[in-house]
Amino acid sequence: METMRILEVITPSKLSGAEIYASDLSRGLMERGSRVVVLTKNVPLVVEKMRRSGLDVRTGGIGGKLNIISVLRLLRLVRKERIDIINSHLSTAGLISSVAGRLAGVPVVATVHALNTATCFRLAHRVIAVSNAVKKHVVGQGIPAERISVIYPGVDMAAFSRNGNADSIRRELGIPPGAPVVGMVAHLTRKKGHHVLLPAVEKVLSSRPECRFLIVGTGPLDFALRVTTKRKGLGENVVFTGFRKDIRDVIESMDVVVLPSISGEGLPVSLIQAMSLSKPVVGSRLSGIPEIVEEDKTGLLVTPGDHNELAQAIMRLVGDDNLRNQMGSAARERAQRLFSLQNCVDHTWRLYTQVIENKERC
Repeated sequence: METMRILEVITPSKLSGAEIYASDLSRGLMERGSRVVVLTKNVPLVVEKMRRSGLDVRTGGIGGKLNIISVLRLLRLVRKERIDIINSHLSTAGLISSVAGRLAGVPVVATVHALNTATCFRLAHRVIAVSNAVKKHVVGQGIPAERISVIYPGVDMAAFSRNGNADSIRRELGIPPGAPVVGMVAHLTRKKGHHVLLPAVEKVLSSRPECRFLIVGTGPLDFALRVTTKRKGLGENVVFTGFRKDIRDVIESMDVVVLPSISGEGLPVSLIQAMSLSKPVVGSRLSGIPEIVEEDKTGLLVTPGDHNELAQAIMRLVGDDNLRNQMGSAARERAQRLFSLQNCVDHTWRLYTQVIENKERC
């Protein structure tokens, strides 16, 4: 077929996993020869990342699930750019894209990034689920399984390879030479499980006081978590980095990466990024996380909310250099095989082609 004209639509509130996914996917599709336009809410960090990637980014004029102005804005853009297919990301984008696509006669693919309510995706012609857990969740809400394709998010494996910046990051963050570093990269919200990590930190430090913990990210619990950390006397061992643009280098500075989520995970990209950098990971036995982590081979899985089990898993990895190295190597191989950006782009492009070719049955 001639050059595919694609519109990627996302309604973000912050720069996080879904936004990184949409940006990297759009860049990959563009590099494949497609004409890609991205429509996003005007969130500066998101827009900056996308424009740095060379994408044609349009901002503003979308937002609000019942906003007819958003639908009309999208409809005008679809017609002006003669779009062949729309791919939405996040719930609001899913709803307004589906309505605009139906009005314009253009097929819509809705990507579901988490365990969302299916209401906003029902009008889409096809659904991409980022994990089998997300697909099961959406099917359970009445969307037929045959309308759903599972496509894992991809990480640019060339970008996420070791480049030797770990020592400089450790020096910047005041980490003593040789100290084991355990890190968590996540939005600071309750569902990510920071409140589970802090009691685990206490337990780890009781036997391994030399350990350091990095909490990377921002969010509504930032102040409360810092207060709790200070109250527990953990301030010397726990470093809050805030938002970091150099996330690749920060992850490389870690020896172990953890994500003790308690709910709502689709397929957390931070764990895939860690595995791409040959880091063993510890994650909750929850939602899509077991699809990333091959237990006892690329990392360890723990019961959601169990800080004792989390502490034991961290101590097992911190205390065994050989085990960390073995799991790290296996993690990199698994990431390359299942979670590369190239795989994600290829599978998505093939799905777009199939949907466009079957447009008359949409």
